[in-house]
Amino acid sequence: AILLSFILYALVQSGSAGCPCTVENGKLTCQENTITNFPEDLHASGCSIDYASVWGLVIENQPITLLKANSFVDFPNLMQIAMSFNKIERVEKFAFEGMTGVRTLFLKDNNLTLIEEGALDSLVNLQHLDLRNNPLLDSYTTNAWHFCENAAEYELDVDSPTFFKDFKKSPDTTSYCGTKSDSPLEECSRKDDGIIDCTSVGDLSSAPCYFQRENFTSIFINFPKDSQPTTVENYYEGESNAFFQEFNSQAGSMNHAQYMKELTLYETKYDLTRMNSLTSERTELVTIKADTVYLSSPVTVNHKVRIQARVVSLDHPITMNISKQAFVQTQDLETYAFKEEYYYIGKVLMRERSYGLVSILQRVDAVPELSTTDVCYPKVSKVEDTNKDVTEWYDITMINLHYVCGMTVMKTKMNSGLVDDIGKYILGFVYDRDTVGSQGTFIAAQKFNRLLELNKLNSVHNVPTYSIETVKSLANLMYDKMNNYKANELAQENALSRATGRAVDMQRDFETINLQQEMYFSLELTQLEAMWAAQNNTWYFDFEHRNAIEDQISSSMDAIQNQMFEMQEQELTLALDEAIKSQAHIDALIGKYEAQIQRLNDLVKSSVDVQTQLMQRLKDNTNNMDHEFEKFKQAIEDWKHAQEVKAVFAIFKAVLSFGIGLATGNPEDLDISDVIGDIQEIFELLMELVEIIESCQDIQDMINDLDIDNLADINLSMSTNFKDSLQTMVKLKLKGSDFDELERTATVKIDAMNQATNFEISGADDAMMACLSVSDVGHQMISEASDFADVLLQLSEESDNLAVAQEDREKTQQQIENINRELEELRQMREQFMKDREKAKEEYEKQIEDMKNNYEEITEEMRAEYKEKITKSFENFKSTFGALSQSYNGQMSRLISSIHQKFYGLKEHSMNQRAMILSLYIDYCDADFYNSFKKCEDQNLPYMSDSIDTLLGKLIEIQWESVVSNENIPGTPIEFSGTFEVDSLNTEILYGGKKNFIVETLKNTSEVDINLKDLDTENRFDDFWRIRLESLSLILLDSDGFPLQSQGTSFGQEIQIRIRYPTVFNDIDNKKNSNSFLAQNFACNSDYITRGSDIEWKSSCQVDEEFSQKNYKPAADGVFSFKIENPETIAITDLNKVSVMFAGTRIRNQVKNEMIIEN
Repeated sequence: AILLSFILYALVQSGSAGCPCTVENGKLTCQENTITNFPEDLHASGCSIDYASVWGLVIENQPITLLKANSFVDFPNLMQIAMSFNKIERVEKFAFEGMTGVRTLFLKDNNLTLIEEGALDSLVNLQHLDLRNNPLLDSYTTNAWHFCENAAEYELDVDSPTFFKDFKKSPDTTSYCGTKSDSPLEECSRKDDGIIDCTSVGDLSSAPCYFQRENFTSIFINFPKDSQPTTVENYYEGESNAFFQEFNSQAGSMNHAQYMKELTLYETKYDLTRMNSLTSERTELVTIKADTVYLSSPVTVNHKVRIQARVVSLDHPITMNISKQAFVQTQDLETYAFKEEYYYIGKVLMRERSYGLVSILQRVDAVPELSTTDVCYPKVSKVEDTNKDVTEWYDITMINLHYVCGMTVMKTKMNSGLVDDIGKYILGFVYDRDTVGSQGTFIAAQKFNRLLELNKLNSVHNVPTYSIETVKSLANLMYDKMNNYKANELAQENALSRATGRAVDMQRDFETINLQQEMYFSLELTQLEAMWAAQNNTWYFDFEHRNAIEDQISSSMDAIQNQMFEMQEQELTLALDEAIKSQAHIDALIGKYEAQIQRLNDLVKSSVDVQTQLMQRLKDNTNNMDHEFEKFKQAIEDWKHAQEVKAVFAIFKAVLSFGIGLATGNPEDLDISDVIGDIQEIFELLMELVEIIESCQDIQDMINDLDIDNLADINLSMSTNFKDSLQTMVKLKLKGSDFDELERTATVKIDAMNQATNFEISGADDAMMACLSVSDVGHQMISEASDFADVLLQLSEESDNLAVAQEDREKTQQQIENINRELEELRQMREQFMKDREKAKEEYEKQIEDMKNNYEEITEEMRAEYKEKITKSFENFKSTFGALSQSYNGQMSRLISSIHQKFYGLKEHSMNQRAMILSLYIDYCDADFYNSFKKCEDQNLPYMSDSIDTLLGKLIEIQWESVVSNENIPGTPIEFSGTFEVDSLNTEILYGGKKNFIVETLKNTSEVDINLKDLDTENRFDDFWRIRLESLSLILLDSDGFPLQSQGTSFGQEIQIRIRYPTVFNDIDNKKNSNSFLAQNFACNSDYITRGSDIEWKSSCQVDEEFSQKNYKPAADGVFSFKIENPETIAITDLNKVSVMFAGTRIRNQVKNEMIIEN
């Protein structure tokens, strides 16, 4: 028998016959190339292994490619795993599940590409890790705080890939703590009341196991302050105006806040020290959504705090008072684990931190460089590559509040950089519609495009495109409807404020019930303890307290019932009636704004048509220039080494390349690398041309993607590239001067070339004329593209206002109905509460009564039986009441939150109203500046955050007629007229520093672009300011100055000249400052017939009335386009001169001794 046992033992230890694996001294090894599937191949026939006896695995030089989940569960006592020199490519997440005893893991010299997230976390005892020579394995992400603790303690990161942390609640914390001995932190101090103070400890993560076993009531720890706090900017009225100060209030009061379990605060700039005045023992969570959050002095919190802001600046730590239960028993992440992650979302990088009671989400510029002592690094991800739900990050109330803040700060003119930062952050953050989730929230963010434009381009002024009667009608309607709406909203606010008061009273009544019930339990317990201690059978126990307590509870319940009835019958009924009334006022405004949006739709469609025509014209002109350039290249063959010739060649090639690049939409076609050295002085200008090509192509892509028939939904269909293009085009509004500089440079270079070559090179003028044609169209395309972008921004903003107004209309009534629903649920819960409480109470008291009736004959055995039953029913009564109380309190909190949410709904309505009203102010200011060069005075232009009364009061004070009156102009406009005659034979005259190719271009292409100010060779325009052209015409002449003859004198036989006004022009004010104006497309015909030398006008390009559709009177300093629409009917080859006639008004500049009138 002994011999048999020995043989069996030897077989187990060495492996059965045919088994490639053996166990020797507790270490299992296998022959090379025998294990393909682990651990299945260990169970092959012929192997009989005592897995419990194995403490070490050495399985190397095997064709194993995968360590799958639960690979080692058969080895309960495993301490070492050596699986190097295999072909393992992947380790699944639960491969080492249950391996809490493993101290050594060798996986070097494999083909590892992935160790799944959290796969090593269950190795809570790991002290040695070798992952060397796995070149495709660059990182490992842990989900457990204790993995990083082990990694730091045992230097597991040495010769390992980078460790990233994405902490979640660890199922292995208890196992990990079982491996650690008690190690209290000496820096923590213990107080007599069971409190442990660890606020002086910088890193608490090394001692959580100790605290799990310690007996304490609460612990104080610090959320760390910033090592380099961010400078907190001044928001001026953007933080001090009452609108922002009272945004979270109910009719100016914050009393409701202390009765809410979860409180959300919307702020622009918020000091965390203010928070404690709004919280109470009821508070469980405070969420702060702001642009900037800072901490001016130390603060202590005993509830959760969630912060979301663009800027968070902590000059001091946040002290957290955490109960032991909250500290050691968490549903999500361990309280003592410091979680930190970075997310690329849209065009911004967000940092998310959580520790203890505090979590912070903020924008950062970059992932900071970490200390060399760090072992686990924060995980950096793109949101779209994760399963993270970030929809709660997006809040329409927060976005609208930031918009009001941005508009307010912009108006102060004190911190334009802050406005820029806010706008860019929101647009970058609310970037992708699918990520945002909420359609309304995505739409609301798009108006920040307009904010950035208004903030950046204060040197560009819009020319009004509406009739005075239209905008005046809208202003009056808005004043009337908004006044009525305001009255309705005020009535709702008052009703809701009273409803909140009732809900608070109900909360207090219920707290009275809780106190009375606690007193009941306390007195009952005293009597029960006396009963259990009694030594005789005499009943002397007093339960008379029940009646008084029950009367008090019943009275409080009746009071709650009455408050519910009154709230529903009075406040909520009134609020609902007023909400229905306000819908009618919203409907009237919606109708008007739909008309405004239709006007902008028409402008967009018109601009698309113009850009399509310009693109075709550019292609034609580029093809022509390509032809002329080839001829020029041949002409300069003998002179190509002369520097002057090389410079002209370089400029021509640059313009040609620009035209090709613009026509094809490919900036790479601007290939001038071989000639750039010859025109180094305009290198920066040429680089700007590359930017222009890219931006114009973006606009063309936008046009191609536009659903031209559904422009009202532009914000919904706006792609991320679309938004980027709009923002880029804002920067191009004043780039047109680049072309003038390019043309002037070309003129100078050609003159230098002609002098150097003694005028022996032919074809230069033809090439120059072609060059100017390309350049002029490029100039127009920039103006038109930027104009198009501006209209789209306005359309986007107005569409947002309309969409929000429509959404407000639906929400107005729905929010009141939500409150009613919450109230009805509370009523039902109250009834159920009373029933369930009474049932548990009766069951308990019945047991007491039964014991009382049998007390005289009670035996010790019966006493013990009653004690067990009564104690059970007593505890059941207490737990039932506790659960009912918690549920009822939760519903009460939801009711108060629902009422408060309606207050936020009213605030959201208010912000939309403000945007509507302020857009009229902007229209007025643009019109007034266009008419008189007067800027809106600060005292007259309101802040967006001013009270509705102030906004409406200033709105009704606007004198709309003044923007078309001469009375407010600091000078008297005088009518004038003039004529410029351009002779193609007079090549000595430079127009605007450029050679004269106007007539030749018109002759060859039937179209020419002219800046009228360039034709003023005697600079007469410089003697005047506020030059406004009312009429414009062009006459075609031969070399003798005789008019080219029309085909006839009948209808349709006239010479047809189409004139398009500039969309960007410059005008001088009375201080001789140049001001740029941005206008919409306007074109008209100036057609005539001829009878010999006589000219009879059949149509005139004349503006009689401004502010009517797109009519406007431009200044002379802008690019006007003249096009012969029927050149085939004219002897165009005889064209040698043109006569440009114009008329309008102007004001003479004052002489030196005269006082210049101030704006």
